[in-house]
Amino acid sequence: MEVRFLYIALKMLQQYHGRLKVNDYNDYENRVRDCFPHLVFHEEAFKFVDELGKCSDVIEELTRHLIILNDVGKKLYDYHNKNEREVLLELSSGYDLVCSGKGSNEEKRFNKEINYKDQRYQLTCNPHTKLYKKRTDKRIYFCWGRDEIEGHNIIIVRIGGHWQE
Repeated sequence: MEVRFLYIALKMLQQYHGRLKVNDYNDYENRVRDCFPHLVFHEEAFKFVDELGKCSDVIEELTRHLIILNDVGKKLYDYHNKNEREVLLELSSGYDLVCSGKGSNEEKRFNKEINYKDQRYQLTCNPHTKLYKKRTDKRIYFCWGRDEIEGHNIIIVRIGGHWQE
């Protein structure tokens, strides 16, 4: 099972990477929307992306996370009847994606507003993936989506360091 998953993941990464040949984060941001049709990117999603470090050092890991969220995130969320804890557990165990919801030291929810088709919506953005390892500040914060926004697709809200308001 693990070998098959690694093979599939490698093939997916090669497929996406071929379409995502980039030199810097600006190139990446400009191309990423076309490569991940099942993700919605908040207008400020890439505002803190430089906090991840040098683009060439993190592009593969960043892309791997976005591939998994794009290809299986919403399906798992629907399959587990919107039970975030179950989805995050499956993403961790089945897809080797380190992720969590509200952290143990986080007293508040991370909220972000989004404009979509002349409407303003409030998003709760606690779920996040962690690049490379469990204890890292390199993260992708997202929202499970809203019915009013592109068929309840996952919304990538912030890519960068640990979110602190």
